[in-house]
Amino acid sequence: MVPKAKLRAPSLTEIENAARNIKGKAIRTPLVKFNAGHMGSSSAEIYLKLENLQPIGSFKVRPAANAIACIEDKSHLAELGVSTASAGNFAQGLAWCCKEMGVKCTVVAPDHAPEIKLAAIRSWGADVIKVPYAEWWEIIETHQCPQAPEGAVFIHPGAENAVLAGNATIAREIVEDLPDVDCIVAPYGSGALCTGIACGIKEMAQNGFKQLESCEVFATEPETAAPFALSMKMGKSVRFEDWESTFVDGCGGKAVLEEIWAIASGTIGGGIAVPLRAIADAVKQLAEGNKIVAEGAGACPVAAAMTGRCGPKPKKIVCVVSGGGIDSEHLVQILEGKIPKMRKSNHFDSKILELGLALPEAPEPKGNYIPATIIGNMLYTSGHGPVLPDGKTYMMGRVGEDMTVEEAVKAARATGLAVLATLRKTLGSLDRVKRIVKTLGMVNANPATLNQLECVQAINGFSDLMMDVFGAENGVGARSAVGMATLPMNTPVEVEAIFEISQE
Repeated sequence: MVPKAKLRAPSLTEIENAARNIKGKAIRTPLVKFNAGHMGSSSAEIYLKLENLQPIGSFKVRPAANAIACIEDKSHLAELGVSTASAGNFAQGLAWCCKEMGVKCTVVAPDHAPEIKLAAIRSWGADVIKVPYAEWWEIIETHQCPQAPEGAVFIHPGAENAVLAGNATIAREIVEDLPDVDCIVAPYGSGALCTGIACGIKEMAQNGFKQLESCEVFATEPETAAPFALSMKMGKSVRFEDWESTFVDGCGGKAVLEEIWAIASGTIGGGIAVPLRAIADAVKQLAEGNKIVAEGAGACPVAAAMTGRCGPKPKKIVCVVSGGGIDSEHLVQILEGKIPKMRKSNHFDSKILELGLALPEAPEPKGNYIPATIIGNMLYTSGHGPVLPDGKTYMMGRVGEDMTVEEAVKAARATGLAVLATLRKTLGSLDRVKRIVKTLGMVNANPATLNQLECVQAINGFSDLMMDVFGAENGVGARSAVGMATLPMNTPVEVEAIFEISQE
């Protein structure tokens, strides 16, 4: 195993090399003056660095293109390629660059990642491998990706020297277009964008650009998810315990990435927590007054600048509009003067991890049928049995003869895991499940040795699991539990279930 390189701030030479490396992939985005209309309270001139105009609608093309270019041995890239662990814009940026450069791309995504995002990544030609969240997070922490083809070069989505240098090219372009800039504001998500820009300004200030010595770089986050601002206030990296999911989903979070924090805390001037109302107003003003579509994260720096939150009276502020991927429904609500309300989000995939459950491979049909079908907002499963982790081998035996009722309860629980595996495979995420509506549990039992009450007890193994995962409100529905003279393959239990689901 090759040890990961220590993350460090890029040098001016590396930043200049990155600018050459990304030429022809990332575009040099324009720097335009912002029309604040009647909404601005800042006396400073505000400019916009329009990274939402990049090929995939996000700045992520820059770090991805530079990371590929910085690979020393490129002899096997076409065959083995590169890999990353991401399900967001970085994966799309890397996949897009790989397609342009004829490089194989493998993306490892957490198994609860929305299929709509994975489909976008696949549309650029990347291979997507889904793994359990814990396995995916291990890749993020270790920079090792054993799931990818042997020999593929792993590129971290944030904590990568070439990624920081690629992002620092934004600072270089800003200074070329506006030499007397004295404040730059960028969103803080993983931290790689804002940190890269801050490193770029610091390097230029130390290498002949004396006017930049007083230029400050600020990180913005929504006040509902501001771990960097809180960490800067506390003087150490801390978790943001009051995190809330909002329409500003491209910056902020629950915690800062430790590797990046070590650099960010010494180069970024401060963190700004911005109210959602101000961010929504910025999105609206960008669209109506400037004819620019920005996502919440891209508008967050503009909101900070509009409301005078960027330090002690800067004269010329540049806001990095990082991306334009806003949900159309959210944009409509904002243009109507509203703050988009997030649908209540279920976290059932996370609950699987919390409970320490391991789902088997989703079992394949044993005949001419499908494991589940969706009609409207209802999902109906076919009969499932107690499958083992391989998704092919089943527990077998007749309850009351070959196994006890207690063993049947365990078999019913294993059946529940199989149903959950089918749900996840069909829906892309268990978070789309609203509630269980109806269960039919069948027990392979001899009526001479097992009474009906014991059949009910056996199916409790399934029902208890549903309540563990979906909670008392959503995991308890109507149910029947019946004894059967026999079941296919002599399995001890079989379960059919009906679930209410949310539309994509």
